[in-house]
Amino acid sequence: MKKGTTIGAFILLISTALLSACSTIPNQADSGNYSLESNPYKGRTLQATFQPDWGLPLAAFGDDGNPQGFTIELAEAAADKLGAKINVTPNDFSTTIPGVQSGKFDIGNGTDATLDRQKVVDIVGVTKTGYNFITTKSSNITLTDNMDDLCGLRVAQIAGNSILATLQEQAENCTRKGLKELQILEFPDKSSSFLAVQSRRADATTIYGASGGYLIKQDPSWSISGPTLISGQSGFAVNKQTGNANLWTRAVNALIEDGTYSQILDKYGIGFIGLSSSTVNPAS
Repeated sequence: MKKGTTIGAFILLISTALLSACSTIPNQADSGNYSLESNPYKGRTLQATFQPDWGLPLAAFGDDGNPQGFTIELAEAAADKLGAKINVTPNDFSTTIPGVQSGKFDIGNGTDATLDRQKVVDIVGVTKTGYNFITTKSSNITLTDNMDDLCGLRVAQIAGNSILATLQEQAENCTRKGLKELQILEFPDKSSSFLAVQSRRADATTIYGASGGYLIKQDPSWSISGPTLISGQSGFAVNKQTGNANLWTRAVNALIEDGTYSQILDKYGIGFIGLSSSTVNPAS
């Protein structure tokens, strides 16, 4: 074989190999299903978590008994981009990350991105997040943006919530400054935390920013005040060992690009928590 022919054949072989390799990488801008053989989710029914007592607009059981809320719809839409379906299972949030790590769940829905969590699971940013304090109007408790206003109060909190570290730090500040004790009362779920405030076993609890305005419209006996805590992102927790978080990021970005993302958020009147793009492990 002539030398020129050999070189030409070699170049053709390399070009073909490169094209083949590129075809196995999902296009981040692709707004269709990721149906490539390299996609481990294709054709599967994936297991996801949610807490029904989050309430709308996040997640709740509808009148028909089916889960609903923007966290559910975004997870279903992202799975659809991956050629899969989602089965959502109610659980206590404290079991979400261990469940993702063990492989029981493919994604842990509604997981706030923190540095500590990102050490053990990958977190795909889906929406902005932040928390406010909520009390009953009848308690006559009004908090300013000064965290020291919490000193002397009993604050109910969900076990395992990302807010706990911030509250514990403030409790130490109260003690160091010689102020009244900040008591942190942990409960297994949101309903228990809110019930503690309503029954005056606690003075306040925290509420996800997107839920606050929605709740006040439904039940004006509640009042929101105080600083906004942990402004960051929330999304899907994914097993770090699988290396599949990038697939979910690309799926969410596809939803953003084709308009599905904004349609879901606008449906619940919470477009303000939307991201311009999704990344893996956004906490820094």
